[in-house]
Amino acid sequence: MGSAPSAAHSMGKKSEPHGSTTSLTLARGSSRSTNLKTSAFPQTSPNSAASLGWSAEDIWDAGLRVLDMFGLETPLFSDQSIDSLLYPFSEEPSMIENGISTLTPWDLSGPSLFEHRTFPRPNHGPLVSLAMQILRSYPFMMLQKAALPPFISPLQSSWAETGVGPTQQSLLTCMGLVQLFKSRTDSSRKLVWRLIKLEQEKIFSKHAEFDKWELLAAFQALLVYCLLRLQEVPVGNDGFEAALLTTVNLVFNALVLSTGGIRKLKFPDDPGVTWMDWIYNESRRRTVLIFQILNILIEMSTEASSFPTCGFVLIPLANNATLWNANDIEEWRTEFELCNKEPKLHGLSQTGVLTKLQLTDDCVVLSSVKWEEWRAEVGEIGTLVMIVGALL
Repeated sequence: MGSAPSAAHSMGKKSEPHGSTTSLTLARGSSRSTNLKTSAFPQTSPNSAASLGWSAEDIWDAGLRVLDMFGLETPLFSDQSIDSLLYPFSEEPSMIENGISTLTPWDLSGPSLFEHRTFPRPNHGPLVSLAMQILRSYPFMMLQKAALPPFISPLQSSWAETGVGPTQQSLLTCMGLVQLFKSRTDSSRKLVWRLIKLEQEKIFSKHAEFDKWELLAAFQALLVYCLLRLQEVPVGNDGFEAALLTTVNLVFNALVLSTGGIRKLKFPDDPGVTWMDWIYNESRRRTVLIFQILNILIEMSTEASSFPTCGFVLIPLANNATLWNANDIEEWRTEFELCNKEPKLHGLSQTGVLTKLQLTDDCVVLSSVKWEEWRAEVGEIGTLVMIVGALL
């Protein structure tokens, strides 16, 4: 059995008092304060991109060289800045060259792909089982109009069903395959997995032609196929796991490049963001989050599921559920204006502390947050993050 990721278990669990704070002075390569209008992307990575997708102009930078956030380990690299924490997948988009993945899909010497990781404490077993049950339910939620999986927005589902809006063909095909999977019999099992593999191969060969919305739909569909793989081992499709995760890497990197490479970005709650942009960015953020959680539970390291640094295992976490479930642009705008009064994001530390990162005029303030308050704000996806936090 594979062991739990070292990023999550390299340190003993520490209890943190609610409301404790740490401030990060804004800096850019030195202790000198800098203007917030300055890009924080390292100029040494020409193909870097903010894969979590916050579109447009302002980002913030902070010197983390000697920072000890809640007693967590200090950054591995002396020139690491806040964008490494906020945009953890902004490296050169090549899994072989930059070594983002701890286990590449074709590394046959490592643990078996999709093998469950082991956790050190006996009481972890029920928590892992509960998390896996929640994840296994997500594909079947696609078939329920009233309760979609938390990484597919109601707007996307509507586009897929009506054909109105950006193309969602990969999601539409995925829904059909999930229905076949749900109704499979012993005699049809092999055929169903063959059809899933054919769709994976289609995405592999055609993804370069996709626009950003179809890339997102394909990325989400690949996540669903990974979740179906949790249900059972494919019949008669040797090598399917490696092919699936390789395709995940390719589509993920295409998503990274679709953001336009190095550019200045807006804070996630910037008032200039449109409803469509917000849905796109939040959908991508939530899909990456589920990949990260999967990688904590099973052996499936990909670029999409690699761990962020600077003491965080999951960052950024999901955003406001009311925004996510808005029925129209007016409902979304009203809630967005309320959320925008306090620009912030949340992350889960290596020691399981739920942390809020809030931007002020000259620093980023980190403070611990009560789980129940955050769970009430983000909805169902928060339960899964809470379980992961208890495992760290």
